[in-house]
Amino acid sequence: MTRKGSKSKSISSLGVEEIEIQPPGDVGEQYDYIDPVAEKKLLRKLDLRLIPWLCLLYLISFLDRTNIGNAKILGMLHSLTVG
Repeated sequence: MTRKGSKSKSISSLGVEEIEIQPPGDVGEQYDYIDPVAEKKLLRKLDLRLIPWLCLLYLISFLDRTNIGNAKILGMLHSLTVG
């Protein structure tokens, strides 16, 4: 699309080379080798950082569910305005 009154220029007149883009081959070609030692170290590091936090969140969730159950048994739902 060109605007009225504007002059269109070809790519060659702008001094830009045309290159041929080839579609990529098999994407997995670049990543055939994964160092097993480095992979194990990375997984260990992720485990040590994530698992404690996930356990803590699971414990808090469990305590919250049991406390709501106890409040329901004791008839406190109305005073707590919970569901």
